[in-house]
Amino acid sequence: MVSNRWRIDGIEPDLIYKKSKDPMSGAVETSIHMRERLASSGKPVIVSFSRGKDSICAMIALLAAGVEVIPVHLYRVPGLKFEEDSLKYFEDFFQMRIFNLPHRDFWYYLDRGVFQAPWQISINQSAELGVIGHDELWDAFKEWQGLPKDTWLCDGIRCADSIQRRVSIQKHSPWTDSIARSNGRAFAKRYAHVVHDWKIKDIRRCLEINKVKLPVDYELFGRTFDGLDYRFVRPLRDKLPDDYDQVLKYFPLLKWSLCAMSSSKSKGFGSGKTGFGGGKSANGSTEVPYTNPHKNPIEGVGESGDLEKDLKDIAEKMGEAYSGFVERNKAERSRFKFAVDAGFWTGLCFKSKDDLQAFLDAIGMGDRLYDGLHIDGYELADKLGVKVDFKDRNR
Repeated sequence: MVSNRWRIDGIEPDLIYKKSKDPMSGAVETSIHMRERLASSGKPVIVSFSRGKDSICAMIALLAAGVEVIPVHLYRVPGLKFEEDSLKYFEDFFQMRIFNLPHRDFWYYLDRGVFQAPWQISINQSAELGVIGHDELWDAFKEWQGLPKDTWLCDGIRCADSIQRRVSIQKHSPWTDSIARSNGRAFAKRYAHVVHDWKIKDIRRCLEINKVKLPVDYELFGRTFDGLDYRFVRPLRDKLPDDYDQVLKYFPLLKWSLCAMSSSKSKGFGSGKTGFGGGKSANGSTEVPYTNPHKNPIEGVGESGDLEKDLKDIAEKMGEAYSGFVERNKAERSRFKFAVDAGFWTGLCFKSKDDLQAFLDAIGMGDRLYDGLHIDGYELADKLGVKVDFKDRNR
């Protein structure tokens, strides 16, 4: 049933031809016809909701056509407050729950040790982290929500985004319906670009007439948060220090390396091998050549059956393991400083041993000279009535 709440009136995209500016080549299916087909099927669709302007308009356009939508947001760093505040706004705006799951990139960053310290790599190995592939994630989400495997995944990809996307849509259509394979398993790939023929003027009109407030990302980055490179991390450091600290919790080397990073292909989810120590050795063995000192930080975690909660709990447990190591490292530094600090003693000089002994007898410490050379400074302070407040006194 078409909704009157959501407005897309006045948005009339031009036809896109399979060969640019050649009407004889035939037109690509219009986005309005795509949305009508989805609505007529009577089945819900998943929306990849990045909080960006295009995915917002894709949501509005689908709702205006009467399509039942299930929005899903994917985060690259857990617990960023500006993202969570934005999701809360859009849940109120659309009056529906927006699922929040970790992006494939998050697992990739941990799996490959991106901007991580060497001790984090060891923790990652103990957890046997792998990478949840894009298609594998959506397949797991569909299973969790009881959706058919052929449920469509809709997004806000547009021809006007780039020449590559335009050519791909012209050549292959705005629908993708195929089978992907990963780790010997098959996954349905059903993607629909439901505003593919909209231009920026159409996006602006849709946002304006529906009174949409764009997320703070556009003020910070000019787009939604999309990775760990300089464009995103530097503004966080300068303007949102708490969220910057949250990023450093997982990726501490960003503090010294605010630089761009490119992605590459990775292994599938559940491989049990990380990018460090997971490859074959010279003799063909795949065994890790040392005993990992860390216990598995996610053992027993992620078994509730709630996909969103389980993945969030795993991400948080990894963060707690990192934080715990940092705190233990601080304590070790304090212990080491205490053990080797040479500035903890002083000396009293007399002309003879008899004079020294007379002094010690006078203050009641005549028998407290250790090795004939040392006095416990705390005992002396107690004898003299001096209060010394030092928390590590009994070490």
